Amino acid sequence: REAVLALGSRDLRALAPAGVRVRVEPARESDLAELTANSAEQHREDLREDREAADESAFRQRHAQDLRDGRWWVVRERGRIVFQVHVGAATPRAVQLGGVFVPADSRGRGIAKTGVRAICAKLLDRHELVTLYCDENNAPALRVYEHVGFRFEFFNRSYLLEQPSARSEQLGYG
Repeated sequence: REAVLALGSRDLRALAPAGVRVRVEPARESDLAELTANSAEQHREDLREDREAADESAFRQRHAQDLRDGRWWVVRERGRIVFQVHVGAATPRAVQLGGVFVPADSRGRGIAKTGVRAICAKLLDRHELVTLYCDENNAPALRVYEHVGFRFEFFNRSYLLEQPSARSEQLGYG
């Protein structure tokens, strides 16, 4: 099960005065390899599956397209990505985050909290709500989202289906 969380501008919490300040910015074309590697690791950790290994070319192409579309945002330290987030589905009222990731060697320093807060502050300038799904057993992530001000809405269960084969699409079943 996944907790569906939501955050409005009234919910967004300020960081403590001693908190780490970060600059979240759109990912660049030159970030693609690092971003894709991080995303593959995030899928292995969070979803316990290796989508990159299943179809490396498609995985990379999807990330490249999302990068070109401005859907990936990052925080860098000394030129290296230390936080990344995917800005997904959006309506005029709400936008959904996914793929929140901090590489293992950068964890424990508040980067996730400040990165999530920074992207939410940007998104709340244009949307009433920021939403996301989080596995109910991912306690570290849930703590991050609670710290930023997300509130629990309900539980959801996602089912990920295989894409239909080209043959199925040609027959009109895809």
